Amino acid sequence: MKKVLFFTEKLDLLEDFKGRLLSDNIEATVVSHKDIDLFVDGENTSIKIHNTGEDLTNFSAIVCLLTPEHRLIDIFSSIGCYARKKNIKMIDDTFTNTSGKLYEMWRLWENDIPVPKTAYGSIDFLIKKLEEFGGTAVLKSTHSAKGKDNYLVRSAEEIKEILRDRDTSNYILQNFIPNDGDYRIITMNFEPKFGIYRSSSGKDHRNNTSLGGHADIIEITPKLAEIARVTSAAMDIKFAGVDIITDKETDKNYVLEVNRTPQFASGSFIDEKYKALRDFLQSI
Repeated sequence: MKKVLFFTEKLDLLEDFKGRLLSDNIEATVVSHKDIDLFVDGENTSIKIHNTGEDLTNFSAIVCLLTPEHRLIDIFSSIGCYARKKNIKMIDDTFTNTSGKLYEMWRLWENDIPVPKTAYGSIDFLIKKLEEFGGTAVLKSTHSAKGKDNYLVRSAEEIKEILRDRDTSNYILQNFIPNDGDYRIITMNFEPKFGIYRSSSGKDHRNNTSLGGHADIIEITPKLAEIARVTSAAMDIKFAGVDIITDKETDKNYVLEVNRTPQFASGSFIDEKYKALRDFLQSI
């Protein structure tokens, strides 16, 4: 018996769809994005059907009935990362290469690059993970920029209030990593060329210079250089800003996100950024 999982947003066709597929050799399960919980946590990473707790590794194949232009493509691209890593047949994963913070976390996990613990799913699932994260986490939009739509949350009530009138399919929850600041390493053709250390203004948890954070030019250490190199290559972004944070309690590094063409016309050290770009262009 082949167990096949179908993803579609046309659940009104569910019963007819399953009935037409039913055979002695196929057991079909049909779900939408609202029915799944995605969780990145190193070796404990999983994607499960919310109501049954069944992991996608229990299925012989996954079929996505979507087009590359679908508004939820980043979710199904993330599922594609899981399917490849777990050797699950996925039809079709040829279009699963997109943008957004959710997909970035899954793509980097697929390439064994450390990222924060990341949860996507129903509000109930996020609240459960908040408890597992020790009661403090970061709730953020998957497509925001410059630190916007990014909240430090400490209770289920805060999560519910923030998401009350918003589309929960656009949000992820990550464990809060204690830090004194973070690094942005700019890469060109996958090679580190310029480094900035950013620290918070003290008003909240965000280190973004666009929100008043402080920035310093740094010499890129070999460790940071290697992380930036493999990260930009994993995302196949030739002109990237790789944001890396160090847990000040464990000294472990995590990649927060990867930015395309990162703030060359704005932000801090614009002249230095353009010089790095000019030098790079002259070298190719």
